[in-house]
Amino acid sequence: MGSLTVDLNALGDVTEKFKDLIEKNNIILNDFNSQKNCIDFDIAERDNIRYDLNEVSKKLKSISEYFITYDRQINDAIDTYADTEEKLKSFILELDTSDRKESTNNNAKPADVTVGKVKVRDSKVTDGVTTGYLVDIIEGLGGTAEWDGKTRTTTVKLNGKTIVYDLKNMKDGVGHASDGTTFTVKDGHIHVGVREVSEKAGANIKWSPNTTGGVTVNVAYTNSNLSSTTIDQQQGEINNLMTQFVDSAKNELKKGFKENNGDNDTPYGKWYGLNKQPWCAMFVSYVANQAGIAVKVKRKNLDKGKTVANTSNPSVPKEASVYYQKKYYIIANRYQTRESGYKPNEGDIIFFDKHVGIVTLYDSDKKKVYTIEGNSDNAVRLRTYSEDSTYIKGYGVNGGTNSGTLPSEEKATNGSNAKTR
Repeated sequence: MGSLTVDLNALGDVTEKFKDLIEKNNIILNDFNSQKNCIDFDIAERDNIRYDLNEVSKKLKSISEYFITYDRQINDAIDTYADTEEKLKSFILELDTSDRKESTNNNAKPADVTVGKVKVRDSKVTDGVTTGYLVDIIEGLGGTAEWDGKTRTTTVKLNGKTIVYDLKNMKDGVGHASDGTTFTVKDGHIHVGVREVSEKAGANIKWSPNTTGGVTVNVAYTNSNLSSTTIDQQQGEINNLMTQFVDSAKNELKKGFKENNGDNDTPYGKWYGLNKQPWCAMFVSYVANQAGIAVKVKRKNLDKGKTVANTSNPSVPKEASVYYQKKYYIIANRYQTRESGYKPNEGDIIFFDKHVGIVTLYDSDKKKVYTIEGNSDNAVRLRTYSEDSTYIKGYGVNGGTNSGTLPSEEKATNGSNAKTR
């Protein structure tokens, strides 16, 4: 039997090489595990950062929503404060008007005034001006006068016109109705000039002295120099202007203008000379200019509360600011709040919070207001609102009496949730 010879030295070399190989493999494996741990750590860090970013995003969104809500609450509080302040001023003025008027009108003399068949109470002549109760004068002229204690307004309907006497807008004891008629308040009654109101209605007025040193005034509406036909013609001209105004708005709606990138780059801003700015008020100004009823105003006069020129119906201020457009109507005594119950007519201006549009139709059956607005979701849009929507703040009255019409080819969408800037 043969023998087996083993070279132990050679075997030892192989064993050493195998040990070296295992050691290198362990080093590589340790490096791999180390790198893997680093990668796992980075992944965990990334996930943690992503989670933190999501949490920050949620908090930022919450903060943004809070500020939006807070901003609305502040604006509502400002509006409420302004309304309360005006009511307080009006109340104070009403309380002391009679005292101040009596102290400055010692030369007042009694008057005997009859309008139609109605005896006008508390009639007096002061500095050549004969005044008396508004309600009696309107009744004698064949109209109606209704008082609303909630809104502190008297609404007169006469010869197809609606005239509003708003006690909240009185200054220094004197107010101006929506048609410009001057009035005062004494002992809870609105006093107006007999001649001013009667002649606006087209009545024939006869004055004669009486034995008390005052005058006897007879107002004969049936023998008016200004016929009802003439009054109707004047109102018809205003209605035609309002239709032209709204037709111009419908024409712009038909063009279908919409911003390309939401950057306020519009033909209306270019026309006004203030492009790439919020443009809802400039759109109204542009359309009014197209219809020939836009008027220039000076902001410094509006800031001082001065009665500015060209405030009669119908006129629309050429303005880029919603604030100043609204202020124009307030100073002109042609602004009606939504709460007053005023029903808008074709061509009136509708005011929202920092937004404005043009009334194209008031649907009394559906109790809805339809408008054409610029800068509504970055475009010219046809919108609709419930007449009691709190989104509506009020109306600038332009003197029309027509309810209006809708563009036949357009469908109105609810504007309460529209994006405006």
